[in-house]
Amino acid sequence: MLPPASLPMPSTWRDLLEELAPAFSRRSTHQLFITLACGMILADRSTVVAMAAAAGLAERWRRACWFFSGAVWDIDALGLAIARLIVKYLIADGGPLVVAVDGTFFKRWGRKVFQARWAYDGSAQGGKKIAFGNTWVIAAIVVKLPGQWADGQLLRVLHGRAKAVAATLDSVAAKTRSSPRTRHLDLTNIDKAVTYLTNNHQHMRYDKALAAGWPIATGMIEGACRFVIEDRFGITGARWSPGGADVILKLRAVVVNGDLDDYMTYYKQRYRDDIHLTRYHPDSIPDLGLTA
Repeated sequence: MLPPASLPMPSTWRDLLEELAPAFSRRSTHQLFITLACGMILADRSTVVAMAAAAGLAERWRRACWFFSGAVWDIDALGLAIARLIVKYLIADGGPLVVAVDGTFFKRWGRKVFQARWAYDGSAQGGKKIAFGNTWVIAAIVVKLPGQWADGQLLRVLHGRAKAVAATLDSVAAKTRSSPRTRHLDLTNIDKAVTYLTNNHQHMRYDKALAAGWPIATGMIEGACRFVIEDRFGITGARWSPGGADVILKLRAVVVNGDLDDYMTYYKQRYRDDIHLTRYHPDSIPDLGLTA
C-alpha cells in the first residue's frame, strides 16, 4: 500500500528507505514499511497503533498490526540491510566500526510466543529476579550523527509538529550544555531555531496546507513578487504614488492571470450600471449612443 498523499517526507528520507526494498518480498509490504517508518518518527507513543495514527492510517490500524504479525519479511535481512546503510553513509572510509552488544529481556506470554521461557530479569520485582518471556540480543552500531538527523525533524515540521520539534531541539541543547564533553559547543543556531519554532508554530500548519494542495515553499511567492511587481515598478526613472501604484498593481495582476477580457466585460457592466443608469432610463441608452 502506498503512503497517504497527506504524508509528505523529505526526498532524502524517502530515497534512504527505498534502498531497503530488497529486504521485502513484496512491493506493497515495503510501501507499508515506509509509511510506518514515518509514523514511528511522528508518533508520541512507541506503539503500533500510535505509529499507524501518526502516519495517517488511524482507520486502518489493523493493517499496521498485520505488518508485524502476518506480513512476509525477514527481520534479520532487514537488520543487515540497515547495517549496510549505516556503514555506507555514516562510517568514514577506513574508519573504525564500533558495535555495542547487549541482551534485552521482553516479557511475553502465550503459547505462540517465540522461544518464551522463564529467564533472569534484573528489573523484576521481589527477591527472585525471574520473569517469563524471551530474550533479544541487540547489536547497535555506534556512530556520530551528521546533519541527516535533521530529516526526521523536518518531517515532523511538515506534519504540523513544529512545537514538538522545538521541544526536542531544546532538550538536545540542554543535554549538550550539561555534559562536560560537549558544553563548549556553540549552540546559537539551535537556540535561534527553538525561538523561531516556539514563536511561530501556530502559523506553520504545513500539514493542512499540503492536504489542501497549497504551496508551502517561498520560491513561488518570491518569483511572483519579482514578476508581478518588480518587473513593472522597477523600470528606470519611474516614480509611483501609493494610490497610482495600487491601481497599476491590480491591473498588472489581472493581466498576468489572463483575466483581462473578463475584467473588461465586468468593468463595462459596472460602469453602465453605476454611471449611465443613474441618469438615463435603460431603454433610452441605445438611442442616445452611450457606450461604456
